[in-house]
Amino acid sequence: MTRSRSIALRGNFDESNFGDDALLLASSRLLSQAQSQLYVLGSYSFPDPRLEKVEASNELLSDTGLIVHGGGTQFFSFDESQPPNLVQTWILDPLRLAKRRLLPGVPRIGIGLGLGPFGNNTRQRSEIANLLKTMPFVWVRDDDSMSFCNRENVRGAFRSADLCFTSAFRENLPAVSSQPESNTEPSVAVVLRDWIYSSPHWYSDVTQAMEKVRAEGISVEYFSFAPTDQESLKLLVQNDEQVVCWPGPDTDLETFWQRLVKHSLIVTARYHGGVFALLSETPFLTINIEPKLEQLGSQISNAEHIDLTDNPGQMSEKILSALRRIPVLKEDTSS
Repeated sequence: MTRSRSIALRGNFDESNFGDDALLLASSRLLSQAQSQLYVLGSYSFPDPRLEKVEASNELLSDTGLIVHGGGTQFFSFDESQPPNLVQTWILDPLRLAKRRLLPGVPRIGIGLGLGPFGNNTRQRSEIANLLKTMPFVWVRDDDSMSFCNRENVRGAFRSADLCFTSAFRENLPAVSSQPESNTEPSVAVVLRDWIYSSPHWYSDVTQAMEKVRAEGISVEYFSFAPTDQESLKLLVQNDEQVVCWPGPDTDLETFWQRLVKHSLIVTARYHGGVFALLSETPFLTINIEPKLEQLGSQISNAEHIDLTDNPGQMSEKILSALRRIPVLKEDTSS
């Protein structure tokens, strides 16, 4: 009997990021249906028992029959002086390209990808477009990524949703839903992240807005999805905030998710903050640090968005307005 060829899975899986860890689990569950040996190309840090059969290798195995770029924002760059993203480095590095010639004709596909932003870096934009054009199958998760593919004539591209919305992912997780008790006080979860490409004041603007929300008797809890969010974590610690961090001791994906969606409303600067809010039918507002977040937030028809041009007073009013309309927003989230 001929042995099935291996599938190499590539992504940002070594950064202990909640969204990327969820994407690793989603990708592995989806690709397990191919009944081929799956391994992560590089390394991964998520110690989930559902991944115990997924190995890792820093090099392509000799029996690799397919390379899959598995979800998330793997291809981006902001300006000509910025080093490319690590996944780009692996793809474009001459030494690795030379090693890859040992395995001629290994096809690539992309599943659940978010592309960009690219800023003014036309060289990186062109190189990524050329790579995508070699793929017969490029599944992107948002309108902005699809627009990029259309502009660059990536013929294999089509628009669908994030990998975490697949049945392969959801069927392997216990149901997690937002069901605050009717007699509980309203509360807000806030997901911040490092983002140096916008006004440096946006962190403090958001935290000032949340203090105004607290002044109305609303409890607020901050979340961090990755230990690399050093600047935002530093600010929160300086403000004496207790932050719920991923990864945490003895915290699995479901426990962290449940902690997030126990709140009445989620305010998020992370894409997967909105994704997991939608999965659990929890109302959310996006902090629009980039177009893909605004597009995700637009899936709730009656929701407003927090723009970086808003001052703290405007931000807090949008949050308080959303809290007053929770039944309407919850209905929109579940539809």
